[in-house]
Amino acid sequence: VMIVPDHATPIIARTHTSDAVPFILYGKNVIADEILTFGESVANLSSFKVEAGHKLMNILMGKD
Repeated sequence: VMIVPDHATPIIARTHTSDAVPFILYGKNVIADEILTFGESVANLSSFKVEAGHKLMNILMGKD
């Protein structure tokens, strides 16, 4: 399972930005990291980052 918005839209900016976009992966082979909350303000703190968003689907499908 993957939950992800299509872009960052921080309330303070009131528009789309190029900031880190939070996402959640859940499944049998997914290892949790240290982040316990979901949001744009903590997206950059995770140890698991995907620089190219289009690669998320490959990761979800176990192809990357």
